[in-house]
Amino acid sequence: MEFKLKDMYSYLLSHTFPGLFFGIEILLALKWFTPFDILAPIQIELSKPQNTGTIIALAIASYAFSTLLGFILDGIHHFVYEDFLREEKDENIFYAVNNIERMQLYTHFVEDDYWYPYEAYANISIAMIPGIFLLPYKLFISNVNIWVTMTMVILYIFVLFIIVSEARSTYKRCCERERQIIDSWSFNSKQTVEVVDDYDDEVLKDILFINRNVFPNGWQYHDAEDYYKNRLQNKNSIHILLKDDGNRVGYLHAIPHNEAVEELKNDDPAMSEDENAYYIETVGILPAFRKKRGFSKMLAAFINESKKRGITKFSLHARVNNKFSEIIQKKFKVAPLRRIQKWKYYNFEEPTDYIEVPI
Repeated sequence: MEFKLKDMYSYLLSHTFPGLFFGIEILLALKWFTPFDILAPIQIELSKPQNTGTIIALAIASYAFSTLLGFILDGIHHFVYEDFLREEKDENIFYAVNNIERMQLYTHFVEDDYWYPYEAYANISIAMIPGIFLLPYKLFISNVNIWVTMTMVILYIFVLFIIVSEARSTYKRCCERERQIIDSWSFNSKQTVEVVDDYDDEVLKDILFINRNVFPNGWQYHDAEDYYKNRLQNKNSIHILLKDDGNRVGYLHAIPHNEAVEELKNDDPAMSEDENAYYIETVGILPAFRKKRGFSKMLAAFINESKKRGITKFSLHARVNNKFSEIIQKKFKVAPLRRIQKWKYYNFEEPTDYIEVPI
């Protein structure tokens, strides 16, 4: 295993130092709140003449103990901070960071610049919490003036607040930089999009194959072949195909919004007409080719094609259970207009959110 001094420094800063701080608090608490003085044996040992071997052994023991406590603090902070603050992990990282060179760049720009400082801030903030109680207790038993005590405690809490705030802001910057890197590298993958302008038997065949392998049987049109053939021949429809190494692996199909209003008048009567909008009727990617930003590429192509036609908005009924609705909401900063609990086109098995997005 290659030894890296920078990595050691990062661990000292993010784990060992917070662990040492926390360890000192533990020793002081045991000294003040237990009938025996836990520090006395250590003080006696240190008062004796020491040889080099003993000093090295004590240093190694202190380092090991502090690092162990640091990992305990790290586990606590990951539970407290990340389980409640972290957004869903972007799994596209496993496609974007896919070679040694990219891993080195990712480590340099994300982990070194943001992740380890975040870990240090978060761990030290957890380690400082017992001090909120230990500091006033020590000042009280030392008969320090009450105003001085209050000032010291307020200052301590203020420093803790700053460290917690810095941990959170550093973490957000880390996530933002990670997302930028993933977006940049993912869009350089081999997946491309194609806008279908004319009917083609092979295109129809591929669309039907994608639908059969993406959606459950009960969710597919019983006359799927005729339906998509007619749609492909209809110049008002928009068809976007996703390709991976030249193979069609995804499909986005949209129709004029007013046509959707007519088709769905019995299923979602609250839909209103808008001649400047398109409705995304179908979107799907074969499971083996997901997590490569393929949907974002199809959506970008669809929006570009829509704008060419003077369209200013798109609408859709988005699945809830697979978090597709959540993805749309976060991407475009919109909220669903309503939720239909049992959507006919999901075989009445799942809810759907109706969403409109300005473009």
